[in-house]
Amino acid sequence: MSQTKNHYRFRLATSLLLTLILGGILLAGQKLIYTDKMKIFYFQGKPGTLFFALFACTIAVYFYLFTKRGDTGKVMKKWCLTINTILFVLLLPLQVFSMDSYFYISDREVVESKFWNVGDKETVDWKDLKKSVLTVFGDGNSDTVSIINRLVFRNGKTYDINISTIGKQEFSKLLTYLKHQKLLVEVQRPSEEQLQLVRSNYGPQVAKLFIDNKNG
Repeated sequence: MSQTKNHYRFRLATSLLLTLILGGILLAGQKLIYTDKMKIFYFQGKPGTLFFALFACTIAVYFYLFTKRGDTGKVMKKWCLTINTILFVLLLPLQVFSMDSYFYISDREVVESKFWNVGDKETVDWKDLKKSVLTVFGDGNSDTVSIINRLVFRNGKTYDINISTIGKQEFSKLLTYLKHQKLLVEVQRPSEEQLQLVRSNYGPQVAKLFIDNKNG
């Protein structure tokens, strides 16, 4: 019984680890395809990340099912394999859309390729960007805040980059780079309550962005 439990735990732990590794490989592969030395900022859109994770999970489930010992639960295993195979077949073509879903900023341009538009990317020159607006959303009712860097284009279009999507280090790097490009960075001063939440949730370095740039 003890060996059976240990084997079950090993399969479960290995399957979870395999999901993380496979998801990381898919994301790394996407970066390798689309990122070169000129592209200094890059992130994967939410739909693509979700489908990467689900696809990696289906492969991990195969590992979990095929490493099951004994003949018990054969009917259940068969149904699980059938459902997982259907998911695998459905998710496989979606990886093409996931691989072509990206957004990056380079020294020359801003490029966005939306999830459902394979091979159809939108390119915007720096001169078409009007300003960047740094904003804090949220209050003390939920004890959470969202920090958004909104890119505002001259044609009125906007693109929101959320700190929770790209991480605080990349977020700070982005703001520094925008200033380096001499783009107007407009900082909307948060309330003291919001500033405290930013400091507690994201650290003093991120809070410093709003303090140092309080005059815009």
